Amino acid sequence: MHAVPGWVGMCSVHFGTAEEKASAVRNEDAQAETSSLEERAKQLKAEVAEAATACRDSGEEGRQASQAKWFKELDTDCSGSIGEQDLQRNLQKIPGCECANPKWARALLLRLDTDGDGELGSLEFDLEELRRTVRYLELEERGRAKEQSRSLETF
Repeated sequence: MHAVPGWVGMCSVHFGTAEEKASAVRNEDAQAETSSLEERAKQLKAEVAEAATACRDSGEEGRQASQAKWFKELDTDCSGSIGEQDLQRNLQKIPGCECANPKWARALLLRLDTDGDGELGSLEFDLEELRRTVRYLELEERGRAKEQSRSLETF
């Protein structure tokens, strides 16, 4: 019986050493995997930053292309600038300006013409600003119509 306890003692010592080795291997594997994942995370962050820059750049390119397209569309006389008659004829072709009154051409020029020459040059032309100004004029006109309607009701 004495040999059995010695045998069991040797097994437990041997088992403990093997378990420690396995734990050390698992730790090394985990550290290697962590390192690999951290490197991959850095790569992904760089790719996301690059994609965001490309998206921003392509968005700006698309905006500029749209600006150029609508500038040419409005400049019907090919003078290189958009005058009052150009706006009167073509303003309603622009998406978002379909309800614009051609009579607003002068008011639009007064608000958007930054150099005071009475026309919009390619550097002054801002499609989004034109749309915002048209919306503003629409709201202004509706407000005047409501006021007139109210004043007629009081008579």
